[in-house]
Amino acid sequence: MKIDNISEGQIFKNYKELCRELEMPVKSSNSKKAQFSELSRYCKFVKVGHSIHIHEVYDQIVDKVETRGRKNIYGDMVQLLIADILAKSEDHVVTLSRNSLLRTVNMINKNYGFCIQHVKQLSKLTEIEEAVIYDFYNNSNNSLKQAIESALKNLEKRCVIWYERVMKVSLLHYSDHRLATDKEKTIIMEAKKEMLKKLGYTEEDEVLIRKSKNYGKFKKGVEEIIKEKADISYYYNAYKIGISQKYIKEERDKLIKLVMDDYKRITIQDRLNDTVVENFKSNAENRHDNAANSISKMAIYRVDCGYPNKINQLVDILIDDDQSDIYKDIMEIHKEEQEFEQLISCLENDQLFV
Repeated sequence: MKIDNISEGQIFKNYKELCRELEMPVKSSNSKKAQFSELSRYCKFVKVGHSIHIHEVYDQIVDKVETRGRKNIYGDMVQLLIADILAKSEDHVVTLSRNSLLRTVNMINKNYGFCIQHVKQLSKLTEIEEAVIYDFYNNSNNSLKQAIESALKNLEKRCVIWYERVMKVSLLHYSDHRLATDKEKTIIMEAKKEMLKKLGYTEEDEVLIRKSKNYGKFKKGVEEIIKEKADISYYYNAYKIGISQKYIKEERDKLIKLVMDDYKRITIQDRLNDTVVENFKSNAENRHDNAANSISKMAIYRVDCGYPNKINQLVDILIDDDQSDIYKDIMEIHKEEQEFEQLISCLENDQLFV
């Protein structure tokens, strides 16, 4: 591999062109993946469809990670960063939403949580179908949830924390966030059931995952009901974590030694974000490759040759920590939609008096 042949900012139109430049053989399957894994020790790169963009060439080679016979390094990084958060806390019990944990450990960027509430506007901004955006969120949410909960379970097994899933609410007339009471949980549960029946579903997963086109209607309807019945603006799931201040710092220091040996040159957070970006893009390629033989309702979108590019674009916007904030862009589109709806409403009202 002639790494001196590449430089920051270079774009290779495909894998074969990269191989020619690096003077390495063209391979396939696991051998090809091994080549990209080796390349990641020398530079930071991003796959955009078939093209490869070189973002940075490292001054020093990143040490090779030996994964045989040891835990997955991805999990070690997440555990370390969560342990570090908890070790710095002065409280013995903390309550954190999943998104706040993901943001703190750098697995998502600031656009991720905001844009799930504005899929329609994100679709207009990116010119990506809403169904593909929901497909991205369904897959990424599952993967990120598994990563966080696996790390929490492993820390719990080491007897340095305990944790449980809880529901929190934001009150309508206050900026306060607190744990939901049993009465409030019942009101929220019944509101969700009412909306499921209204939209023609039996289980919550059907509207949140398999029938995600109605996710917005479901969420808005539930929030309107709980505002009226309980003065709750919205609710969300979180983790309540009990910390052993006596042992959490010791566990964090063990993890630091384990992981830092493998990542001397780049920070844990940066490496973790890079890993999430690479994995999500690779998974999109796999979904595209397997779409022809899939019975999933999303197969009609995944089989399209442009599917990997669309997911790559979403990964860059919603995961990559180098991405700029798109809040203003989304809200500008939202404002234009509201103004258009008001105009249509005025025209319809005028029509009534003709």
